Amino acid sequence: MKMQTKWARMVGIAGAAASATLLWAFHLWPGPVLLQILRHVNFLNFDLCDRVVASLFNPPPLAPPPQQSAIFAACLIVTAGIQWFIVGLLVDWLVGRLRSRADSHPLGT
Repeated sequence: MKMQTKWARMVGIAGAAASATLLWAFHLWPGPVLLQILRHVNFLNFDLCDRVVASLFNPPPLAPPPQQSAIFAACLIVTAGIQWFIVGLLVDWLVGRLRSRADSHPLGT
């Protein structure tokens, strides 16, 4: 039986879109509230992206170049999509198990 990835694709795209929207809003209106929300949406990726960007720009300059923030934002968007795709895979797996259980045990018996 082939596993469906309907929920995984939808949740992955929604996670990447939410991350991109929050980054855009943070760029327009910087503030601690948007940053906290962004950290909650990307709960695993903030430190990972920080390490990736730090490894690309070695030694760290006095003031970060514009490319550094663009690469950090792109990394956050991509990793948010991957992170939420994995969460969607879990949802797909659970839905598949519930459907197979419902098919094997018809109601009324």
